[in-house]
Formats: sequence, structure tokens, C-alpha cells
Amino acid sequence: MTISKHVLLTDKYLQTFARSYVLPGERKEIWDTQLAAFGVRLTESGVMSFIVRARMPGAKNPTTITLGHYPDITLKEARDRAIDAVRNLKAGKHPQALKAEKLEAERTRRAEAARKKAVVAKAKADSFEAVAERWIAEKVKHFRPGGQYDTQRIVRKELVPAFRKPITQVTSSDVKNVIREIAQRSPSTARQALQWVRSIYEWADEIPAYELAGHNPTLGIKPSKIIPKIKPRQNFLKDHEMRALWAVADALGYPIGSIVKILLLTGLRLNEVAQASWAEFDLGAAEWTVPGERMKNGLPHLVPLTRDMVAILKTIPRGTAGDFVFSKKGGKKPSKLRDDIKAGIDEAMILQIAKDRGIEPAPELLPHWVNHDMRRTIRTGMSKLGIDAEVKEAVLSHAKTGLTKVYELYDYAP
Repeated sequence: MTISKHVLLTDKYLQTFARSYVLPGERKEIWDTQLAAFGVRLTESGVMSFIVRARMPGAKNPTTITLGHYPDITLKEARDRAIDAVRNLKAGKHPQALKAEKLEAERTRRAEAARKKAVVAKAKADSFEAVAERWIAEKVKHFRPGGQYDTQRIVRKELVPAFRKPITQVTSSDVKNVIREIAQRSPSTARQALQWVRSIYEWADEIPAYELAGHNPTLGIKPSKIIPKIKPRQNFLKDHEMRALWAVADALGYPIGSIVKILLLTGLRLNEVAQASWAEFDLGAAEWTVPGERMKNGLPHLVPLTRDMVAILKTIPRGTAGDFVFSKKGGKKPSKLRDDIKAGIDEAMILQIAKDRGIEPAPELLPHWVNHDMRRTIRTGMSKLGIDAEVKEAVLSHAKTGLTKVYELYDYAP
């Protein structure tokens, strides 16, 4: 049985009405005199709900809609909902149909959002950067350590910033433009960069997920057409430059100064020295065996240690965090002779040369030189001393070629 009446619904009235007693089997409905078809219902269980009752066009009976429970929603919120509900009912829109429409719209929205997210995720996974990083992780790890560092540096510094797009959208023109720009700064780096782009695409083409279907923007690109011919460097450090470099290394101290000194004394390549570990040395036998994975020719290289080399090594503290000889991290990580450090060495050498000559410092006192020039300097110095070519090549660990590689196996070790 339903008991109903009409009053002006207010918050004070609702608070009083909520405490009303309802007989078992009954319910009370109070209809608002301010908004037609809007009211509240109180059941014998004490639950009070806001309701709307209106007839849909062509319907025999009115439809009742529960808007929410009091006091979960306020009277004002209920009235606002009632206005919308009455409007929808009179327009022939049933609440269940509207709810279904909203659910369908939400499902469509979520599906579209998921689709867009998947597109973005695939584009990110298929970007040149992502593919290049996977190539580095799977292929470059097999390179010798020095080669790993150089390759990663070129790919991440030169190629990735230039190709900010899916790997399938990189064009031949994109590659040519980037390689030409690099070639203006360093033809040798440009050749390596082109080689790595080609390698990345050849590797990625074997992975179906990238859907390259043979797409390779490096096909048909001839290095000679876009990269100037590399002129062999002829520079080596003169005696006064060597003296200045040694003095600067003295001032720098460990670890960079020690690296420079060992480079000057051994003729090894930078990473062959900088990444040395104590396990490679036998100071008692005055021998240093550089493992093949760090040598350019892939073969272990025995370095007889001179008194000067041993003296330098004995001044170096043993790290407690790792086995690297030249390290600021207690042996955990090897130190690097970065470009900014090299620039500082050049400036210090200019000051030292000027001091030795008693003149004002000037950039022209020191022609441009690179770390590899130290090897050329040592090779040139050995020629001055009349040392046999075979011995010079052995000192520098140059790979043997032709029949010499097959038949000449003597390593010239003392």
C-alpha cells in the first residue's frame, strides 16, 4: 500500500520525513509542489529515495525512475537529475536505453583509446631508435669493447637524433642528408655511420614484426658519391710536443695522466689502455697481456713492460670496487679520455710549449692532433732508431696480411 501527498520539498522536511514510521507492507511517497513528477519514497526498511514518475509518449502506464538515495545525494542534485529524467521520458527515451547508450559509447571510447595506444606503442617499438637499441643489444655486444663504444656513440649521437620516425619511414634522402652532414665534420665517421645504418636495416629485415618487406633506404647509396675521400693523416707529435704532453700528463696525475703516459710508452690504442684490468698484468715478469677481445685484430697482445711502465703502474692504487686499472670509481668503471678532457690537454700543452720557449701562448703553437697520432709518433720514432719493420708492426699489434699471416707466426716476444 502506498500513501502519498504533495508538499514543498526542503532539506528540513526531508530530515523530518526520514524519521517517519512506515507500517509493514506500506510505503510513503511525497511529491514536490515545486517540480512536477519529482518526489521522495520512504519504505518500511527506512530507505528514502528520490524518484521521478512520468509517462512516455504512447505508453499506457507511467514510468518510475529512482534517482538516488537520501542523504547520498542532496535535494538540489536530485532536482537537477529529475529535470533531465523528465525531459528524457517525455522525449521517449527510457532510462535503460540511455544507460545502454552510455555503456556502448564508453566501450567505443575505450576501444578507440586502446587502438590509439596500440598504434602509439607500435610506432614507438618500430621507431628507428627502438630498433637501433635492440640491434645494439643483440649484435654490438659481440664487437670488441672499443668497437662497441665507438659504434654505440655513432648510432646514438649521430643517427638516432636524425631519424625520429618509424623505421619504415626513413627514406634514402634522409640517409643521404645525414651522412653528408656528418661527412662535413668527419668523413671517417660518416663512412661508419652509413655502415651501421645499412647493418641495422639488414638485421631488422630478418624480423617479421618490423614489416620492412625489404625496405632499406641505404640500397643504392655509394659512399664515394656522398662522402669525400679520406686523406691518410700524416701528423705526428714533434719532440717538443711530446715533452709538453708528458709534462701535462704529470700535472694531470691519475687516472688520465697515467693513461696518456702508458699510451706514449706502449703505442697501444686508447681503449686498449683505458680499459685495462689488473688481471692482465704480471708485474713480477714485467708482462701485460691485452686480451684479444679488446684488440683490433682480435688476438691477444703481449706487451713487455719497461721500467718506466712498471714504475707508473706501481704508483696506481688498487680499487676496492672493481679490477679496472684506470678508474675514478675504485676500479668499478674505467675512465674515459673524453673530448672535453682532450681539449683541456691541448690548452695545457700550448701553455707548456710557450713556457718552454719563453713566448706568449698562441693556438698556432700546437697543430691539431688526435689520440691516434701517438701511435703514428711511436711508429715514426722507431723508424728513426732503425728498428726492423716486422718489429715495429708487432709493437703496434698490426694484423699480418697475405702469406705473412699464414707462415710468419713469430711474435717477437722477449
